[in-house]
Amino acid sequence: MGLTALRYKCFNTKVPLLVSISITGKCNLRCPYCYINISKRKMTEPSFSELCQQIDDFYRLGTRIFFLQGGEPMIRNDIVDLVRHIKQKNCYVSITSNGTIDRHIPKLKNLIDHIEFSLDGPPDVNDKTRGPGVFDKTVQSAKIAKKHGIKFHFHCVLNKYNSDSQQILFISKLAKKMGTFFTACFATSSGFDNNPDFINEIPDKKQKEIYQFLLKIKAEGHPLGVSNFALRHALNWPLKYFQIGDKKNLPSNYKSRCVHGRLAAWVDHDGWLYPCTRAFGRSDFRENIKNQSIDKAWKKLSSKLKCLDCGVASDISSIFNFTPESIIDVLRNKY
Repeated sequence: MGLTALRYKCFNTKVPLLVSISITGKCNLRCPYCYINISKRKMTEPSFSELCQQIDDFYRLGTRIFFLQGGEPMIRNDIVDLVRHIKQKNCYVSITSNGTIDRHIPKLKNLIDHIEFSLDGPPDVNDKTRGPGVFDKTVQSAKIAKKHGIKFHFHCVLNKYNSDSQQILFISKLAKKMGTFFTACFATSSGFDNNPDFINEIPDKKQKEIYQFLLKIKAEGHPLGVSNFALRHALNWPLKYFQIGDKKNLPSNYKSRCVHGRLAAWVDHDGWLYPCTRAFGRSDFRENIKNQSIDKAWKKLSSKLKCLDCGVASDISSIFNFTPESIIDVLRNKY
């Protein structure tokens, strides 16, 4: 993997080293900030054979890290078989889940590399957006994962209901109590018009204050699984947070470069290949893998991208760009 990233850095060789696959459009929740805006989309999902073919094709292109997402991935009865198919290739695989379906978790023991459970704060705050009783179900799933020795963490989507220090500290303390870490990101709009009124109610000034707070509690030893480099990148983002950066709107001396669409990609359940979730639903940021090979779709996507970066606190780009501080931070904390 390191050699692939180095080739990109030195020779601009684009390989989908990391691919996130939406294995289903079905979800049992209706979170208002979801980038898919699932309430307006068909509840479809690829067949098991179609997904295995996708996985095989991406593997041949160089993919070695797979994230399985949805919808809600745990809805699928064949989720364990999909994970097993990936692990037979000696690849890393992680599942992102809302944690309300726990029947598959014990069967993932000694198979899955990691599970990310979505949790947005204390019960009253979390359940305001995710639904009644969801907090208890998610924590119960995390306890089952811990019991079976499966690595997991909590991911908090910051929105208008939970963007204050006490709610973030609640997640941090819960993560520490359960022997894991937490990550956090702001709810962002996508091309699917996923409730922009709900998402855009957090002013840029407030977002910067929260990034400063996250840097502060990380320095104090809280188990935040986002590097200082990624947090500072978001804190110092020179544009509005809803803006995607390119050569026209970024300062001429801007150095950071996003690897999405160059070393990472997202596939939705309808067969569209995107560079990232912010591009979901945008016709100028996608290629279809149903009417052409994944190889061709990837080459077209990676060659037509004009974007350079955005204000998201993510470590994917910094690690793949060999940012020393980010790599050391991740390795030291075993995130």
